Amino acid sequence: MKTPHLLALFSIGCLQPLEHKGLDTASALNDTGGRCPDDVTCVNSFPFRADLDTTDSNLRDFNTYACASSTDESGPEFVFQVEITQRSFLGVAIDDSTGAVDIDAHILQSLSPDDCLDRGNTHAGAVVEPGTYYVVTDTYVSSSGEQSGPFGVTIGAYPIHSGSCEVDSGWLDRVGDDGVTLEMPATGPMAMEAHLVTTDDGYGSSTSDPWPQSITESIPDHYRLSEDATGFVMARNQPWAPQEGCEYGQGACGSKLPSGDEAWYVNMYWADRPDGGTRMILHNDEGRAVVVAAGYETGPGNLDYVGGTVEEVHHYLGTGHSSTLTLGFAVDDSLPLGPIECD
Repeated sequence: MKTPHLLALFSIGCLQPLEHKGLDTASALNDTGGRCPDDVTCVNSFPFRADLDTTDSNLRDFNTYACASSTDESGPEFVFQVEITQRSFLGVAIDDSTGAVDIDAHILQSLSPDDCLDRGNTHAGAVVEPGTYYVVTDTYVSSSGEQSGPFGVTIGAYPIHSGSCEVDSGWLDRVGDDGVTLEMPATGPMAMEAHLVTTDDGYGSSTSDPWPQSITESIPDHYRLSEDATGFVMARNQPWAPQEGCEYGQGACGSKLPSGDEAWYVNMYWADRPDGGTRMILHNDEGRAVVVAAGYETGPGNLDYVGGTVEEVHHYLGTGHSSTLTLGFAVDDSLPLGPIECD
């Protein structure tokens, strides 16, 4: 294991490498065909996308949900059935940015609004065990009436692997720390970081447009590429990383990273940046953990922060900018990226 970024190490365990198996969408989402209930769409691939209009739906079966019992969802809805065969994070994202349209996402454990696992105005997400689940995109009704209309929906699932969350102990030298090294693993505020250009984003194919020319150029395309690469779905809203001595969307100047790593990257203000893709583990105080990819960017510059990570990681952990999290270098550097169930 490469550990030049740590000044001293102790209590390092020895583990067998964990085999990395991605979610097989053919098996994780069964083609349920005629077994779908009437007026229910069976999803048979991840990520699933559809452009719909609730004015085209005659379904009005659900008016309120246990997740938000005081919210009026009595407008028309669409219902999707999803079969999950391994423990996963099931995510739904809504794009209803047209006019006064307001379509909300709901994840149900059965075809009952009382079995609501999560809901949201722009996205919903829940850790689910193998079984059948339902996604309902429902129309919000305000005092002025039904907020029905066109919208886009994306449904995805990301496998939650299991493995050891053991981390190295030691001390990290950071830029400008005046010799006051950071003890690892470290607990403290974690910044919300912007997105980085990946090898799949298409930039660099010509000298005239090698990098984004603004903080938002083609960022929706980047979101879609990330969904395709990972299957992790949420309503992303962060732009490209700003120009900080490099280009928009650059981490370490001149570098581009794989899409599968970008969705889970983490940075610190390390004086000795580790190799790109070095595994670290980030977890909240409620027991959720994510294997994150270090070494692609240095920052944030404020030493009050332990580090920073992307909105996907914060979304899964249920945290936000400046939330207190614990970060350490994984003993097992072969762990698959993304959510992990710690042994």
